[in-house]
Amino acid sequence: MVKISLRLASRARQYVTRGHAGIGLAVSVINTCVLWFGLIPFVNTTFGKLRWFLLAFIPTYLCFTLAFGYWDMKKGTYRHEQAVAAQWSPVYQDMFYCFKRIGERLGDEEIRSVADRWTARRQGGGDSA
Repeated sequence: MVKISLRLASRARQYVTRGHAGIGLAVSVINTCVLWFGLIPFVNTTFGKLRWFLLAFIPTYLCFTLAFGYWDMKKGTYRHEQAVAAQWSPVYQDMFYCFKRIGERLGDEEIRSVADRWTARRQGGGDSA
């Protein structure tokens, strides 16, 4: 039960982070809240005090960033960014080189073909960019 909750919390945190990156989230939320509360008369008269506005705004904002982060990871640019990082990262290159060697030892053509695609830059010896 705890593992499922931790996994769900970790996934939710990642989605929120993708929706609105890092420390920019706190700065943006505070800035937006202060500006909306101070400059929009409707918000000021509806909520009366900043704390009530914060109690309504922050959960709503986090829900929207969670939804956008989820969308980005499933249908947005996240997968492309990961593929580019895997193609240019030396860590990924070494990892897939090891996978390729394992595939060669086991005689598994499928492992070798996938590893070949990711280790082409390493075997070429230079940057093709």
